Amino acid sequence: MTRRGLIHLAPPHRGAVDAFVLDPLLLLANCAFAACMLPYLSTVTVRWKRPPERLLEAAASRPLIYYTWHAYTWLSVAAFREFPGWAVPAILAHDGWRSRLNQRAYVWFGFPVWVYGRASPVRPRKQIADALLTQGGHLALAADSGGPYGRVKEGLLDIAQASGALLVRLMFRGRRVVRIRRPVTHYLPLPFCSLVVHSGEPLAAERASTAHCQEALDRLQDDRSTD
Repeated sequence: MTRRGLIHLAPPHRGAVDAFVLDPLLLLANCAFAACMLPYLSTVTVRWKRPPERLLEAAASRPLIYYTWHAYTWLSVAAFREFPGWAVPAILAHDGWRSRLNQRAYVWFGFPVWVYGRASPVRPRKQIADALLTQGGHLALAADSGGPYGRVKEGLLDIAQASGALLVRLMFRGRRVVRIRRPVTHYLPLPFCSLVVHSGEPLAAERASTAHCQEALDRLQDDRSTD
């Protein structure tokens, strides 16, 4: 299994509607999303508060799972743009049409995109953990995806423990970033914005709990706010 491109973790179930109706519309949606992101990604200035070389050293021997809040998804895309290709984490998606609105765009920007099957008999978290074990690589995900927002979900730790991955919490601070509150909170980066990436030390999942992951991310968010 290749580490690059759009990777389906379960066999996709495609029908005539997909081929003749949805595919062209989804391609247009991905083009529109890429066109909106390109001015930001081509002009953003990114600085890691702590040099990421220590993370690259850890990534050479074990898979890493970078986690943050869903609200920071669009900011996190820029964080890895200077990483070597082997260290760029995969972005997690599902095979529903809403998730497919921007999957190809992320691939165009150099990210692997792992698509789990929602109708598969294999649970999504097992699909993801098995992919980390069998193909290697790393993963970036929103710890509160799907809500309740601001709370780490158990799936994060389940995936990390099943795959032997290290957990790396991320938080962001930026200028020229707009907060959108509806329908759910997102931070929208504007062209020529500047971002500071705050990262914690890699955390061994086998010695952690969901509460520990929550406290670690909350603490990093508080430290970022007072920095």
